[in-house]
Amino acid sequence: MVYYNMKHEEVHFTVRGLPPTSNHALLQARGGRRYPSKEYKKWKELVKALPDKKIDESEWYECERVYYFPLYYKNGKVRKKDHTNLNKYADDELCKKLGIDDSRIKTSHDDKQDCKEGEERTEWTIWVVG
Repeated sequence: MVYYNMKHEEVHFTVRGLPPTSNHALLQARGGRRYPSKEYKKWKELVKALPDKKIDESEWYECERVYYFPLYYKNGKVRKKDHTNLNKYADDELCKKLGIDDSRIKTSHDDKQDCKEGEERTEWTIWVVG
């Protein structure tokens, strides 16, 4: 069920970059200890630098993510990039920024859009649904 007509308060962030993929966010050291990759640390810093915003505390939220990155190589071939692998760390850090629990995202939508090299960004919107 999509709640587009029921939007209440919403918050929007534009992050000048992409979150790490679920495959590249954490590295494993000898002995099995996991630690954040450079890519993940950079994402956390980008989110930390965003202006503080608040959203009503709610039981449930809906979220929309749009990732902008080059979809084609210079020779015209399609780049293989699974944008759904970006969702976890986008939600984790942006929900943390808002002070809400990302497990309360009931419904989400995501998309990828073409842009020029160097203009990668993440558009992330969340709103209260109940």
